[in-house]
Amino acid sequence: MSSIDPMWRLTCVYGELRTENRQRMWNTIVDLKNRSNLPWLVVGHFNEVLWQHEHMSETKRPEPQIRVFRDTLESCGLVDLGFTGVPFTFNNNQSGRKNVRVRLDKAVAIDSWRDLFAETEIKHLTTPCSDHSPIGLTLIKETSQPTVRKVRHYEIVWEKAPELEEIIANTWASLEHNGDLASKFYQQKLEDMSRDYFKDLFAADPNITPDEIVDLFETKVTNMMNEQLCAEFSDNEIADTLF
Repeated sequence: MSSIDPMWRLTCVYGELRTENRQRMWNTIVDLKNRSNLPWLVVGHFNEVLWQHEHMSETKRPEPQIRVFRDTLESCGLVDLGFTGVPFTFNNNQSGRKNVRVRLDKAVAIDSWRDLFAETEIKHLTTPCSDHSPIGLTLIKETSQPTVRKVRHYEIVWEKAPELEEIIANTWASLEHNGDLASKFYQQKLEDMSRDYFKDLFAADPNITPDEIVDLFETKVTNMMNEQLCAEFSDNEIADTLF
């Protein structure tokens, strides 16, 4: 930041784990708001949601504790900056009805800060190493016009492939660390692995049973109803249909 850039302040938060202690954090945010008139950005793990739809679970989140958080931000003039990516930043990684996904991490700012950084973007990132996802904050969009070329993206799923480490080691060893050549060859190997991975992504896996999902469906047709549906047609039913 140069001397001519406007000053603003940043507050990073990590929310209280216990619900009964969360009011302390809300009081601290209000206190920080009253200490300065500078443009203000607050970002981090609030451990709370603004709306019920941000809590994706079979059990609803208590509405009063959501309302207290929302009222705190409104009283400070802090506005949710939104996001791109998956709609949650926490996933307990359990299956079926036990799964809980919540948007606990956010970036909020007052209007004067939003005026300074109108192009701000918040992105929910992904990681295979934690049940919490980091968020990325971009203040200024890239304005340069790069040369048109094929863009290759690193896929996080590659890290789960057991053959990845062997491919990297063999590639570098066979090419004797020839920079440009190794880079191109390594790139091709990753492309091949990615293509092989996604080729059968939506194909049926004979090793996976659908019972875990099917068991979640509520029964709509009773055994008695099923017997009636499977019964032989009577003469009266045939006559009513034809005549």
